[in-house]
Amino acid sequence: MIADYRTREDFRRLNSGFSVRLRERLQIQRDFTIADYTFTPYASSEVFLHALWRVRALSPDLGGHPAGHRHISIEPYLVRQVDWLPGIITNALGFIAIATF
Repeated sequence: MIADYRTREDFRRLNSGFSVRLRERLQIQRDFTIADYTFTPYASSEVFLHALWRVRALSPDLGGHPAGHRHISIEPYLVRQVDWLPGIITNALGFIAIATF
């Protein structure tokens, strides 16, 4: 099992002006192998902090990606984002195409 903690800062230009956003993410993942196929499911949660250090949104997600030496793979994920300031909840199912060379 692997635990990963990441901090990222976004500098964004919006219609309302310049915005800075701090993003803190914790992710846990583990490899599983069935026959010759290895799959790595993960669970993560990310907190978005805006000006004045207010928590603006929380985004937990679940997903997984195939491990191995494939050049092209698809990573599915399920995410729920809760944005408190406008009171919006977004649920999404997505797929990320990954190409490695």
